[in-house]
Amino acid sequence: MELSRHIKRLHKPFGLDLFQEVSGKSLSIFRIGFGLVMLYEMINLRSYVLRDLLNSKFFLTYDLFFWLDALPRPVMNVVLTLAGFATLFVIVGYKYRYAQLLVAIVWAYLFLLDRGHYNNHYYLYSLICFAMVFFNANSNYSVDAALSKIPIPKTVHAWQIWFIRIQLFIVYFYGAVAKLNADWLRGWPIRKWLTEDIGKFPDWYANFVTSDFGVYFYAYGGIAFDLLIGFCLLHKKLRYWCLPAIIFFHVSNHFFWNIGTFPWFSILVTTLFFDPDWPEKFGRWLGVKSKEITEVKLPSANVRSKNIIALVFSVYMLIQVVAPLRQFMYPGNPGWHGYGHLFSWRMMLVDSVSGIIVKVKDESDDEFAIVAMDDYISFRQFRKASRVPSSFLDFAHFIRDEMIKGGAQNPVVQMKILKSFNGRPYELLTDTTVNYAIIEESYYYVPDWIQPNDPDATPGAIWTNLEKH
Repeated sequence: MELSRHIKRLHKPFGLDLFQEVSGKSLSIFRIGFGLVMLYEMINLRSYVLRDLLNSKFFLTYDLFFWLDALPRPVMNVVLTLAGFATLFVIVGYKYRYAQLLVAIVWAYLFLLDRGHYNNHYYLYSLICFAMVFFNANSNYSVDAALSKIPIPKTVHAWQIWFIRIQLFIVYFYGAVAKLNADWLRGWPIRKWLTEDIGKFPDWYANFVTSDFGVYFYAYGGIAFDLLIGFCLLHKKLRYWCLPAIIFFHVSNHFFWNIGTFPWFSILVTTLFFDPDWPEKFGRWLGVKSKEITEVKLPSANVRSKNIIALVFSVYMLIQVVAPLRQFMYPGNPGWHGYGHLFSWRMMLVDSVSGIIVKVKDESDDEFAIVAMDDYISFRQFRKASRVPSSFLDFAHFIRDEMIKGGAQNPVVQMKILKSFNGRPYELLTDTTVNYAIIEESYYYVPDWIQPNDPDATPGAIWTNLEKH
């Protein structure tokens, strides 16, 4: 009896009944909406990859995925085309699990191929794509269900919905935590961003968002929203009241910031916080009569399967909770040195501008030669590299290897990088005296070659001439 009680507790991590049978209709609606999001993103990223990225000679690969390489252009074209069709299969729910697996693999490959197109929502989409492979998201509103010769269950286990709910809670929560920094609390860089393209808004609204009150309304309102919205969505009564705030927040984000599909995805995923059978209730409210169908129970999972699912679920969520804490492990500002910046849900916090000169020579040579950066990487890659300066060390090693292939005996690579972040005056980021050809990567500390920034430098100093509407 005691052992049985402990086993049941394993099936309810965080007090959640992961194996409760719930309606699969909301998850199927999410499948359709998320499929549309991924179709748009696949088409959008396909254009960038084929037009720009494949022209680069250097890729900003992630540390654990240095072995990834770009496919030849004809092969890449075929792979991206197949992935596009796979997203259509996901939307209609045909051969769903195979199609979703292909979408997940191709999207993860594109995401990990180069840091130059890193976005927090690209990372989030990759996580959800792989999770969806294991979801029964084709239980309703799908070709698979319509063509099945035997009735399939219209219900799913609750863990499939709780997975996305908790993931989004973590994203929102750490989005708020990251904003609790001195720059954001003083209204930077949001003060600058609110003035961009302000002419497309009515005068009264333009005057509001460019005023001090408007800036702090958005800055502190953003913190409050991200911090509280997850808790509100988990509360059965409050979630209805916060729905208008969610729609206003994300729709306004769409018009102010260039963040792609994320606002629409965020509104879509909000539907998963409501009762799983909300589509059926909504249909009845509209007067749509649902067909009477014979209920088919989900196959009962054995104890071992439940234990494995509960363990994987718990370990994954623990990693998601712990991983963003990396940003607090390193001394200094992540907006300057970049350590802990990625995969930590640090969203819309840094506006950085950089300039770089890379000089090379063989040790026996007298004069340095200047490397033409645009011969090797695109401007988009350069912009993202400036947010994570260790990327430039990877570039220095790439240039070293190219020099060795060209016959250099002892390559010397020096870099001078100037960086301004959040409107501070430009400062020297790198030690200009070291040979970066022999500098090793550092993963657990900020290396000495990255110079500390001036802690007293004033954010927004180089933006003081911003025009008011």
